[in-house]
Parts: sequence; structure tokens; C-alpha cells
Amino acid sequence: MKELDKDKWLWYGGKMSRSDIEDKEWDYDPFNGLTVLKSDYPKFTGADKDIQDLNDRLQYLRVTVEFLQDVVSQVTWRHQTIKNIIEWRKFMAGS
Repeated sequence: MKELDKDKWLWYGGKMSRSDIEDKEWDYDPFNGLTVLKSDYPKFTGADKDIQDLNDRLQYLRVTVEFLQDVVSQVTWRHQTIKNIIEWRKFMAGS
């Protein structure tokens, strides 16, 4: 993510070489002829499709890791859950 952010910063700032732009298959003019202030760069990077796609992928992976951690936690404590179910059934049976 940080590499993409740096590359986009260089690209939007006009500091990226033509060969790098060609390698990444980006347009030579990121603003399509508009004159943009440096303070407006975050608006363009925030709306950039590549950055949004990578953010979505990172969020998906974070949710996946969180889910897997919950599954492992449930498996780790399953013996306690089974014991509690047995105790509840004994209690409901009157013993």
C-alpha cells in the first residue's frame, strides 16, 4: 500500500519518469490538463481506482483474519462449551 501511495504521489506530482509511467500503463497527465494545487492531491489520491481497490482488498483480508481468529478461539474453548452443555442438561433433568 505504501509503495502504491508513493508511486501515485510521484505520478500526481509530475516527478515520475516516463519509463515508469509506461511500465505501470498510467496516463502521462493524471489531471487531464487541469491545473491542481498541491493541497488538492489528497482528493485525487482518495478517488484513485488503484488505491481504492487495494484498500478494499486489505479490508477484506482484515475481516478474513478476524473471522479465522474467532474460529480458532471457538475451537480452543470447545471443551468448556461442551462441559457447560452437559451441566445444563443435568440441571434441567433435576440432578
